Amino acid sequence: MSQNSLIEDDLSITGDDAEAFILQFGKRYHVDIGSFNFSKY
Repeated sequence: MSQNSLIEDDLSITGDDAEAFILQFGKRYHVDIGSFNFSKY
């Protein structure tokens, strides 16, 4: 995984799994995802 990785294309993570991945990523690496619009992506 790199900064250019795409969750769906490179990791084959979609839908609710992608949302859960982003939430856990934010918690683990202390990234504020509060303004991330999941429905837009």
